[in-house]
Amino acid sequence: MPQLYREKAERAPLPPEDRRWYTKHGDDVKGPFEEDALVRAVKDNKLRRSTLVRMEGEADWRPMSEVPEIESKISPLRAPSSFDARSAFATVPTGSYGSGFVAGFLAGFLGFIGVYIFSQGTETKRGARHGLGLQLIAILVLRAVMLMLKQRMRGDL
Repeated sequence: MPQLYREKAERAPLPPEDRRWYTKHGDDVKGPFEEDALVRAVKDNKLRRSTLVRMEGEADWRPMSEVPEIESKISPLRAPSSFDARSAFATVPTGSYGSGFVAGFLAGFLGFIGVYIFSQGTETKRGARHGLGLQLIAILVLRAVMLMLKQRMRGDL
């Protein structure tokens, strides 16, 4: 009787350029992907390092962070585990938006009051009122721009 199957043989590991990977989110399996595509997806925040992956031909799923070939490309230089990035900047005073806003607003308002009180002509007083109005508009526009930039940096937009 002819043999209908072959015995399972050990295969040599594939070179990195030939490896194909699959990702798994719940029951959804996608792939095959090249290794570099997975690395780019993590760096672009499209995949997380905790995403389950398996190489073509493997049966076990594991987090991408536990795959040395991929992890070394994602974060080639890792800080020692005892390093706390927050403490590196702890000595730099950051100030606060509120105190800066109040100081700027009060300085502008006091300037307006000074010009308005000590000016002799009506045109000067009208100019001071317009200057204060433009200052308030500029503050609102700058605040809106700062909020948009902060959201963009966080990835909310």
